[in-house]
Amino acid sequence: MAPFSHRRRNPTVSRSGCCILFLCPKAIPLLGKQGFDLCRRRGFSAAGLGILALALIDLWRKRDADSLHLCLWVIGTFLFSIFFNWSITARTILPMVPAVAILFARNFNWGRPSSAHWRLIAAAGLSLLLAASDFREAQVVRKVTEVFRERFAAELGTV
Repeated sequence: MAPFSHRRRNPTVSRSGCCILFLCPKAIPLLGKQGFDLCRRRGFSAAGLGILALALIDLWRKRDADSLHLCLWVIGTFLFSIFFNWSITARTILPMVPAVAILFARNFNWGRPSSAHWRLIAAAGLSLLLAASDFREAQVVRKVTEVFRERFAAELGTV
């Protein structure tokens, strides 16, 4: 945790560095396993809170049936992921993507370029990386079950 113990002079740089580091597994030797996990938890927590805030702010500003529907869609997906799944993967968050895309389109002024466009592009890239990592995790589980099945195929009984 030594890199995080110093006083922050520029919080934007440190947040950006944290986001870059939690995407790169080769940063583990630099931060240590605990520091790397802390960066990842902070990044995912910030992204999740930002999505929830976007849905609630849209509901507060517009106060119509569409905003209520989108807000309930986002909150319902979060609650389902938290309380009914034993692991949170991209597959459990994926049903929320259309609602979040609609919320982004409703709340950002697309007429003039701003930093919001870059944030949206970064979020899209992050979501693609998360989906790719979830796909790789599913491939690993499939391979492990195949090896397990081959190893214990000759034994009687259920496994």
